[in-house]
Amino acid sequence: MRQAGAGAFLDVLIVTVVASVVLAIGRFEVAALPVLLGLVGLSAVDAGLRYVAIRHRALK
Repeated sequence: MRQAGAGAFLDVLIVTVVASVVLAIGRFEVAALPVLLGLVGLSAVDAGLRYVAIRHRALK
């Protein structure tokens, strides 16, 4: 679970930086709540998928 969490953190960090740059360059205005909820959802799904993949590799 720690490996999955660490990998998900890195993915979410990269997505956050890229999205921030795109929003800053494009001068888009987006409400904060949907973006934060999307990041929480992304991190949960990412960590879950990584956990399943790591566990699948470990059981082979």
